[in-house]
Amino acid sequence: MIASFSIPGVFLGFNLIKTTLSQRSIIVFGFAAYFVIGLILGCGYTVILSKVFPLFLVLYGLFKSLINVGPGNLTILYSCELFADCVRVLLFSFSAASGTVGAIVGFNVYKPIINNIGIRWFYIISALISIIGFVLSFFFLPKLPEQDIDNENSMLEDYIKSTQNNENNNPFESSSNNEWMKWIMTN
Repeated sequence: MIASFSIPGVFLGFNLIKTTLSQRSIIVFGFAAYFVIGLILGCGYTVILSKVFPLFLVLYGLFKSLINVGPGNLTILYSCELFADCVRVLLFSFSAASGTVGAIVGFNVYKPIINNIGIRWFYIISALISIIGFVLSFFFLPKLPEQDIDNENSMLEDYIKSTQNNENNNPFESSSNNEWMKWIMTN
């Protein structure tokens, strides 16, 4: 039941991609909104939980959902589109591994926080960590250019046709790794 609070954020995040907002803007918005809701939950935890429980459920649902509006689902898509084709698999794997390590560390760090200083501080610390994500996303994520898949496919098709006509243009038949690396970097 609790995990279902995340589902609306995933759909909202993917629907926001269809708008004029860039992926970078959606990620930054997700971190900022997560910060605001996290601080509201953390600072008003005892009042909200004891006096207005339905408000707590709504805020908690927003808290879980907002992390998936931008940061949760678009970081993977963003990292896929960010890297050049020749290094995309390697760097995407590195991005995915970093996210997994972050999840493991987060799980192991938050458990003692909740047990020792309480759930209220879990929300406050989560909100403060989202500020780090906000700053890193805002200042260091480059804006991705609009990509025309059909144009890229036709360029690839033209390239393949041109290499099929020229038998000596196969870099894999060359004995020199240097030539192979030059071919990769130019194509």
